[in-house]
Amino acid sequence: MPVLYLLLGSILLLLTFYDFFYTTLSSNGAGRLTHSVTRLLWSVVLWFSRVTGVRHLLKFSGITILLSLLAMWMLLLWIGLWLLLMSETGSVVSSTQHTAASMLEKVYFSGYVLSTMGNGDFKPGSKAWELLIAAFSFIGFVFITTAMTYLVSVSSAIIHKRSLSLFISNLGETPQDLLLRTGDKEHVEGLLSVATALQNMINRHTQNHTSYPIAHYFHSGRKQDAIALQMTKLDEALTLLEYIVEADVKALLPLRHAINNYLDVLGQKFIQPQAETHIIPQMHELESAGWITMDERALAKKWALAASRRAMLAALLYDDGWNWTDVYPES
Repeated sequence: MPVLYLLLGSILLLLTFYDFFYTTLSSNGAGRLTHSVTRLLWSVVLWFSRVTGVRHLLKFSGITILLSLLAMWMLLLWIGLWLLLMSETGSVVSSTQHTAASMLEKVYFSGYVLSTMGNGDFKPGSKAWELLIAAFSFIGFVFITTAMTYLVSVSSAIIHKRSLSLFISNLGETPQDLLLRTGDKEHVEGLLSVATALQNMINRHTQNHTSYPIAHYFHSGRKQDAIALQMTKLDEALTLLEYIVEADVKALLPLRHAINNYLDVLGQKFIQPQAETHIIPQMHELESAGWITMDERALAKKWALAASRRAMLAALLYDDGWNWTDVYPES
């Protein structure tokens, strides 16, 4: 039994160390355990929101998942140390009577060692255990400070995410509105003037998604703050320009490529293309302004050219609790 405790504790601690430091320090995304737990929690929250119709719950999802991850890491570390202490009866003794600590007393001892509170009523039972306990006091301190640094980085990523959403929101309420505000179909100066800034902001958001995947699950109930809605709106506007209006979009290709990279990152770990039929939006505004002259049948064929791209956008919307009618309210 002592060997089993030692083996289980060592394995659990190694897995915890790897998952924690890979997630917080590697800039390559989340560890496998963190990713699985995060997706599970988000799926539960999203399902409950859809079943009850209470979208308000989604805005608490990000902070709930983040705090759950921090609690998970500390709990696994706590259990791992406790299992190590359970591998020897005399690993922890009373400071006054020098009797071996019980199972529950070792739980208590493990907790305050990791919280760097000191030894209190109990102490290590030998010099070897003293060294190990000293090491875990330091590990507890490192975990806490690294977690705080990670929280600051995640907060910065979320702020940038909201800033990008508001930037796009200010360009127009719908894809058609965004285009109509840019000028005419031959010269989209308004969109061109902000294309470089948008490209840089999207590239940074994509990198934040890779480094801090938890930022993906911070949902906003306001449309202007919802990155899924705003990125879909921007990409649909570019699709309209390229396939429907058939304008010269060469100058906007870097912006399009930035969105491509973003969708690629999402497709790797967050979303899968939606197979359902996507709506063909009404184009009354653009038709009235003379941007579009083709009939509905021709429009449907043009939209079909962007089907695979729109399947990814549909998945992005669905995964964040939105749908196409939020992008095209009039359709």
